[in-house]
Amino acid sequence: MHRSLAAILFTTTMAAANATPITLTDVVDPSLDHVFDGNGGANAIHTFSHNIVDDGYSAGTDLINAVSITLRFADESNDVAAESVAFSFDGVSVGQQTITSGGATYSAVFSDPSLIALLADGLLNVTLQNAGVTTANPADRSDFRFLDSTLTVNLERTAVGSRGVPEPYTLALAGFAFAAGGLVWRSKAK
Repeated sequence: MHRSLAAILFTTTMAAANATPITLTDVVDPSLDHVFDGNGGANAIHTFSHNIVDDGYSAGTDLINAVSITLRFADESNDVAAESVAFSFDGVSVGQQTITSGGATYSAVFSDPSLIALLADGLLNVTLQNAGVTTANPADRSDFRFLDSTLTVNLERTAVGSRGVPEPYTLALAGFAFAAGGLVWRSKAK
């Protein structure tokens, strides 16, 4: 029984020592900035997806620690309308941002585990919707441009028995585990 305890301690030590912090960044940059016009209709909503699988995310070995997203917008004209955009991530409404004549940047950190869970498959579907004034008068119409979106994901990649040579402290911990197991075994043998 004590040998199996030492083996478990060794395996846990090796797994913890092989956790590698990784930062993945996925940028969605529309080839032509998406213009939200104040007429409503098809141009009132824009959807896109962030895909971190393409950036190396592996659901089987990666544990997401933190997620942040930054979306940038610009005012389309010098009108007096109240430009505003509403956001949802995978169908979950997360708020809205007012866009001034200088433009706007929306930044959020996903600290809620349920929002982090949205990335379990490596995809984050984003819906942007014009939440400003819709009117026939161009001077009062909410129109703005979506410039880009950047998703940053900090994760730990754990690979038991990973490639490469263990670091010195890993070997020291492993040696300690085997020594402790040996001492316990010797004391039982007496």
